Amino acid sequence: TIPGNSNADNIVHYKLLHTIRTRFLRFVPIDWNSEGRIGMRVEVYGCTYKSDVADFDGRSSLLYRFNQKSMSTVKDVISLKFKSLHSDGVLVHGEGQRGDYITLELNQGTLALHINLDDSKLQSSASSHTLVTLGSLLDDQHWHSVLIERFNKQVNFTIDKYTQHFRIKGDCDSLDVDYELSFGGIPLPGKPGTFLRKNFHGCIENLYYNGVNIIDLAKRRKPQIYTVGNVTFSCTDPQITPVTFTSSTSSYLLLPIESQADGFSIRFQIRTWNRDGFLFYTQLYKESEHLLLFLSHGKLKLTYQKSLFEKTEMTTGSNLNDGLWHTVSLSTQGLQVTLQLNNDVPSTMVTKTQLISVDSCYFGGCPSNIKDLKCKNPTLAFQGCMRLIFIVNQPVNLILVQQGLIGNFSDLQIDLCAIQDRCQPNFCEHGGQCSQSWNTFYCDCSGTGYTGVTCHNSVYEPSCEAYSHSETTSGHFLIDSDGSGPLGPTLVYCDMTEDKVWTILNHNNTEMTWVQGSSLENPYSMQFSYSLSQEQLQALVARAEHCEQEIIYRCWRSRLLNARASQEVMFSFDVGNGPVNLSVKSPVPFNDKQWHFVKVERNVKQASLQVDKLPIVFQDASGEGHIRLQLNSQLFVGGTASRKKGFLGCIRSLTLNGVTLDLEEQAKLTSGVQPGCPGHCSSYGSLCHNGGKCTEKYNGYTCDCSNSAYMGPFCTKGYLQIWYRLKKQKETGVLSAGSINLANGQLHRIKIKVKGKHLYVQIDDNASQNYTLASEEFSTMKTLTLGRLAGIIILVIIIVVCVMATTACFIHQYRSHQSTNVKERHDSGFNHCMGNNIDLQSAVSDRKMEYFI
Repeated sequence: TIPGNSNADNIVHYKLLHTIRTRFLRFVPIDWNSEGRIGMRVEVYGCTYKSDVADFDGRSSLLYRFNQKSMSTVKDVISLKFKSLHSDGVLVHGEGQRGDYITLELNQGTLALHINLDDSKLQSSASSHTLVTLGSLLDDQHWHSVLIERFNKQVNFTIDKYTQHFRIKGDCDSLDVDYELSFGGIPLPGKPGTFLRKNFHGCIENLYYNGVNIIDLAKRRKPQIYTVGNVTFSCTDPQITPVTFTSSTSSYLLLPIESQADGFSIRFQIRTWNRDGFLFYTQLYKESEHLLLFLSHGKLKLTYQKSLFEKTEMTTGSNLNDGLWHTVSLSTQGLQVTLQLNNDVPSTMVTKTQLISVDSCYFGGCPSNIKDLKCKNPTLAFQGCMRLIFIVNQPVNLILVQQGLIGNFSDLQIDLCAIQDRCQPNFCEHGGQCSQSWNTFYCDCSGTGYTGVTCHNSVYEPSCEAYSHSETTSGHFLIDSDGSGPLGPTLVYCDMTEDKVWTILNHNNTEMTWVQGSSLENPYSMQFSYSLSQEQLQALVARAEHCEQEIIYRCWRSRLLNARASQEVMFSFDVGNGPVNLSVKSPVPFNDKQWHFVKVERNVKQASLQVDKLPIVFQDASGEGHIRLQLNSQLFVGGTASRKKGFLGCIRSLTLNGVTLDLEEQAKLTSGVQPGCPGHCSSYGSLCHNGGKCTEKYNGYTCDCSNSAYMGPFCTKGYLQIWYRLKKQKETGVLSAGSINLANGQLHRIKIKVKGKHLYVQIDDNASQNYTLASEEFSTMKTLTLGRLAGIIILVIIIVVCVMATTACFIHQYRSHQSTNVKERHDSGFNHCMGNNIDLQSAVSDRKMEYFI
């Protein structure tokens, strides 16, 4: 703020700390002197400024002739300022006999730079021609600065504060120009490479080519400069008064009209971004008749209303909401109505009676406070600019309208065209297509892989781990590792295993490679090119818990390797227009020892705040004032520099514009902050079932099922476990047998055989699996427990079964002994008695045992 004076006599001087360059200065009074009357006087003093100006009338130009026949340069610098009311015109042009050329021109209010450095006889014009466009709405009669810097094929192209860097196509580095450079137009069109364009109509200031002041040489009539046509060295502003219709509901301009006996005519120019809008209305001599001219879907539409049930319409033009000036002409003569757009062929309408207007007409809209007026806005009032309004071939003096001497108006800005290009620069991210209306812009995110008002949010998950929560089948997926960052999505293969999720990337060297003659002095090296960029690969690796690259070696007689608590969350920001606050309130407190998800976003169009699954809060940005958030301090997480009202709790997975910040490393360097937080298991530990133990991970958790007979991500799949303890070991050994889920409600047959150090396990009809024990001391089994559901009842049942089985065994053995005296049979009687049911003890010397459950 700048303090003012306290009386009407004293002058308060205020000197800026730094010089500024600006097109406008706006002073906003904050408060008035309480002891005096309202009033303000401001004088602004500028710095010393040299200005050499030339005025071109659209048929003139300046030629800068070289000292030699041809000029070949590898470095060029061209700088100038210009202003114009015309949307087309050549500013700079130079060309050579072999096809080189450089042209800077205005094309539909945009600056276009054409460059070719190659010989047109050796290269096609399409392959070597380079075209770059920059800026928009440059035909606004304001000064615009242009700077072109070229070194070889590298070019910096700047218009006002926007710069584009590009590289010229082709092979050559030098620009060969014959005889001369022309400024303001092309004097001799038709030469090879010449563009058939209009000459520039407007003013050019401080025109420099490689350090040479072209306008200064022309003013001093130096022989290097040749003047074509009428070039004057002062800039005169044309007497054109535009008017801006600001409101889509209440803007209008009422003007008198003097109709002649045979009809009337109007002509005006419009400029807008809106597809629909009211343009012109007049009541005809007969009370029931009127003429209505308006925009509909970007087309110009005329309606002749003869009665309540009879009307005639005609339409012309298209895409009139492109932000360019368009000329509209409407005239009536006799029984004919003529409508013409720009220089197109006129459209006509024939009426049954002669059309004569009454004493007034409306431009841009109709007043809403007059009830008996038949003028109604067909869609919306016009939002845009008008100029050069003629009624019956007489220009309308809008300054007199502003002074209240003629006509009437509402919600207009006279002597100003306040159109803005909200798509320059393009705030649609990731290749989104920008379109606009008078008040705002829109982003078409189709085909970009992103969504949101500015195409900021990726539609793809950031990792295969995220896909695993909704997808259970492995396959190819598109992932966006940096979310809303600048990196695009990439195609990977997600391998959804039971315990881990793997992200698999392809590269270009999957075939076997023959290597011969590699040594320490001259080692063999191989380059791998993955299916994604280096930046995408780095972002993917940064998010991963573990990475590995499989390499298979097949060697023959060669050495492979030489070893060496509140209920409300608020988001507040200020871009210079005053603080903006967004808040989300929860029906339950946030300090519930559970993790909560918070996402905030602010762009030039809107801000949003999301907390958990509560409704997202949006706040649209102001259409006026500042739009960019300019920050120059450090980022504080969990508190401020004053360390007051700091956050008490845990924060994880903090991502800023797609970049995940390493909070744990910063916590090691900051007092009062500790790395790690027991948060994952406190929120999701209950998902580990059947005795599984929840284990913390950096970006999630895992269930440790080693002390359970179950496996899988949540210890819910029942697998066979064999627990044993040998004679000389204190700890119990655990074997996980097979990968078959036994907790499926079906009966399963399990066969266990021990032979020496080897343990054989067969489940149902599947193949037997071999496990190796620590020693051969597994000689006798003393205890066998089947289940633990009934405790002592199970034990009693086992004892009864064992007694009955032993009795039956000896009876069978006795009968077998009576029937035969074969020794082998006698020795194996006990085993034969048990059959394939169960062996509890055995004294066989080779320690071979089988158990069936």
